[in-house]
Amino acid sequence: MGLLPLLFTAILKKIEMEVHHHAHTERKKWTHYFWEFFMLFLAVTLGFLVENQREHYIEHQREKKYAQLLYSDLKTDTARLNSLKNFKLLKAGKLDSLKSILISSDIQHQSPRVYYYTLFINISPRFLSQDVTMQQLRSSGNFRYFKNIELYNSISHYYRYCDMYLDREADHKDKILYPDELISKIFDTRILIEYMKVQPNTWNYLQVPQGNPLLLTTDKQILNQYYLFIGNIKWIDELSLLYIGNIEKNAINLMELLKKEYNIK
Repeated sequence: MGLLPLLFTAILKKIEMEVHHHAHTERKKWTHYFWEFFMLFLAVTLGFLVENQREHYIEHQREKKYAQLLYSDLKTDTARLNSLKNFKLLKAGKLDSLKSILISSDIQHQSPRVYYYTLFINISPRFLSQDVTMQQLRSSGNFRYFKNIELYNSISHYYRYCDMYLDREADHKDKILYPDELISKIFDTRILIEYMKVQPNTWNYLQVPQGNPLLLTTDKQILNQYYLFIGNIKWIDELSLLYIGNIEKNAINLMELLKKEYNIK
């Protein structure tokens, strides 16, 4: 029922009660009922406005809370992206060195480093966005709180880029398989396994094998196949760096928008 029908109903009930209780008294002027109607209308309207304002305040507080949580998630993401980017660059340098040795004439004299650089091939940390807040916004329908269109689009685009990156990484991982058979023809795999240490930041624990472990073969065709595989891995990592740079740029821009819109320190 609308506001006016409610008011008229209330006024009529009041008039009826007064007529019933004061049947023998002088009837009040119409102006009296007009002012009663006006005061009641004013009270109901003010109540409605206050309630509406309270709901707006609550929604704004929720919006600000979600904005702060998103900002915190993005700080975590940018730290992860920076760490991953640094590793990708480190790995790229190792693979370049490996490629240079594979086409050199004295490969057996540098075999310990071939073993060492090969250890980096199978290390491929993934970037996983800290998207807990975004998942909550999507599942609860509270994404609607963000009424700034630029901010709304920026949030949507950022997490879309993250999903695209993960899909791309999974796709390349399925297509470029680790060549166990080829590796076993070139290396003494017991030495490789011995120097593979599973640790936090594994690459910080990798070491050049002691002594002078030789390669099992220097056959040019086999080494050529291995060179091609290294080239494919490096190409994939270079593409990943482009995606990571784009995600990082969007994360920083989104953080700036959140800081500006919600005065986040």
